[in-house]
This record gives sequence, C-alpha cells and structure tokens, in this order.
Amino acid sequence: MYLDTKDLELFAKKFSDRLLDGRICYYLKKDDNGYKANAVHAGIIWSREVIVELNRRDYDKVAELQTSDLLLLIFYVDILLEATDQIYRVLYNTKKTENLSEKEIFVNKPALYSKLDDRGYFKELRAIFGAHPVNLKEPDSKKTRFADIPMRPNHIIRFEKYPPIKGEYDFYERLWTSTRHDDDTVFMPLRVSEVFEFANVLVERFAKFTERLRIIAYHRDKL
Repeated sequence: MYLDTKDLELFAKKFSDRLLDGRICYYLKKDDNGYKANAVHAGIIWSREVIVELNRRDYDKVAELQTSDLLLLIFYVDILLEATDQIYRVLYNTKKTENLSEKEIFVNKPALYSKLDDRGYFKELRAIFGAHPVNLKEPDSKKTRFADIPMRPNHIIRFEKYPPIKGEYDFYERLWTSTRHDDDTVFMPLRVSEVFEFANVLVERFAKFTERLRIIAYHRDKL
C-alpha cells in the first residue's frame, strides 16, 4: 500500500506560485483583515508528513501489524482528513465539506452504523479504535458503549448470542453496553486495506484543489 505525493506536490507548488504572483491574494483575505493562506500551508505540511509516515510503514503485511501500528494508521489518516478538509473550506469559502467519493469504501458496517457515509464511519472507527474507546455514543443516540481492545479474527470463538461479523476483516472491536448482561453487543470489524483506500481518496483531493486554484486565479467570474 502506497500513497502517491504527485498531486499534493503539484498543488503545493501552484499555491505558492499563485501567492507570489498575487493572483489568489484577493480570495484569501478575510473580513476581519485576517489571511487564510496559512490554513492552507498547514494543511499541506501536515498532509505531506502523514503521507511520509504512512509510506514508510509496511501495511501490506497485515499479519505483522501490532495494535500500536493500527492506532497510528487511524491517527495519521484522521490528520489527513482534517488537513484536506481545512484546505477545502478555504478554497471553496465554506464551512461545509464535500462528499469524498461516490464509491462506498467501508462496505462491511454493522447494522447500527450502516447509514453512515465513509467520513462518518471512519470517525466512528477513530473513536472506537483509539480516540475515546471507553466513552462512546451510538449514532443518533445517547446510549453509551465501551470498546474492548482491538483483536484479531479468531474463528475458534463462537458468537452464537450475538450477530455474526460479516465479511473479511483484520481486526475487530467488541462494543459493550452498560447493561449487566451486555445486551445488544456490537462487533465492529476493520480492514486495513479499506482504511488505506480511504486515505488514498483524501490524497486524490489535491488534484481537485489544483483545478479549483486555477479557477480562483484566472476565472473570478466563475466563483
């Protein structure tokens, strides 16, 4: 698994060039005399760092991954999501974010999370697999859950009492309830390749950012 830096570096160069020639400065000014260029610079720098860190680890060897490797993967991809969202908000002058992909990446969602899009589902994975696993809220609910530690598939263990985990997965988390007998336990699967594919979709945003930059710089009437 590898993330290509070509689109990122092209965008970084074009953004610097358009700052130097002044073509986008008008667009980056804020009403309070602020300047939004540094938000883009920060997004570029952090995206570059994330890609370097992910590319220097061998996520193809899933069987050799430790829990710490998994947590770092999710941590870095979340930074990439936040960084590219920040750039998007500046370039499109909006507080909203775009739909990341027409193709559904996370295809093996438990029923409780089935209505979430890829962005929402990844944020749930982030919470469950490391951000705040001992204090979780169900989607659209105030019901509290508590996550176990990430575990490998173990086909010797049977889950007759609970809905089975569908499809293939590399790790899973058991989401406990606050009931005495742990009613309605949910098992959350995770595939490393899907998380990495999500990261790749985020990197692909830079090609769109370069095109958006061109519109800002040369076609003000189309904004």
